[in-house]
Amino acid sequence: MTAAPSGTPLAQKLGIVRGMRVWFHDMPADIRAALEPDAIGAEEQAAASDGLQCAVLFVTERARLERQLKAVAPLLQSKGFVWAAWPRAAGAELDEDAVRDVARPLGLTETQSCTINGDWNALKFVLQRALG
Repeated sequence: MTAAPSGTPLAQKLGIVRGMRVWFHDMPADIRAALEPDAIGAEEQAAASDGLQCAVLFVTERARLERQLKAVAPLLQSKGFVWAAWPRAAGAELDEDAVRDVARPLGLTETQSCTINGDWNALKFVLQRALG
């Protein structure tokens, strides 16, 4: 399994474990290779569906992030989570604050941040009801 920049395997950084129902949206090929979802035994879903334990969204536009989060949040299990990843490039439409601004009104609470690789950052969100 390939390690993320910190030396920690990417699946571990993202909290993805064997048997977890996961869905990846627009995941770049190099990140898929680093994550190795088949090798860790994750149950990758072909599409977002009810009962997801983890969703990882790769987005470059604010409007698209909002649509994706609105669609996936109701599909998460009560203790499920979603990672919203955006490009690290200077001048990108999304940044950490913009991602938070989109997620919070949807009832999502940030719990963690992650540098996926040199090109992508991500924030982890849970449903507010899952915190208590």
